[in-house]
Amino acid sequence: LIHSEKLASLGRMAAGVAHEINSPLTGIVTFGHLLQKKFPPGSQEREDIDVIIDQANRCSTIIKGLLGFARASAAEKALTNINDVLHSSMNIVQHKADFFNIKLVTDFDPALLRVKADSSQLQQVFLNMTVNAADAMEGKGTLTITTRNVVENNRDFVEVVFSDTGPGIPQENLEKLFEPFFTTKPVGKGTGLGLAVSHGIIQDHGGNINVKSKINEGSSFFIRLPAQRENT
Repeated sequence: LIHSEKLASLGRMAAGVAHEINSPLTGIVTFGHLLQKKFPPGSQEREDIDVIIDQANRCSTIIKGLLGFARASAAEKALTNINDVLHSSMNIVQHKADFFNIKLVTDFDPALLRVKADSSQLQQVFLNMTVNAADAMEGKGTLTITTRNVVENNRDFVEVVFSDTGPGIPQENLEKLFEPFFTTKPVGKGTGLGLAVSHGIIQDHGGNINVKSKINEGSSFFIRLPAQRENT
């Protein structure tokens, strides 16, 4: 509950100041590109201006991530086949350079129950999961995605598991993974919002997301969502 309230507060804050922040950022980027033309490629001045533009774009990305969560409550949910959403997500990532040397293995249950969900939001979650796995494996390894029906306390759930062959996550970082702005990636590589936003989306769908990881043995993320049978 505290985690959800924290994300909601961040989302409201971002929505309230987005225009005020994005306007000067747009100015910085625009005039930065104009300045670039005044200096030859490879010059120190050109490199310094590149840094300014990159950092301004990074700020813009952070704001967009927060706004994405702020809009999450407006989700339009319908009965959804998770396998279809995953197929669409895989079609997107497999053409990205980061995935050229990654083996994607899928084990989808053809009899998977449907879930009431916003397919575009779930696609955002699944893309976050796959991109994080690719980053963890540094562009090489195996990512296995599994779907299955699960019954717990006489309730039906659909479970999606993302398992990678990366280096694993240190124990001290596991509890922080879903905190906003927490990241182990190099500065400029990630915003630390992907998993936090994903966590918020899954909670908004009445589900949960957990992780199991061991150093040198990879990591597995488990996403569980309430399912509905066709006759309910």
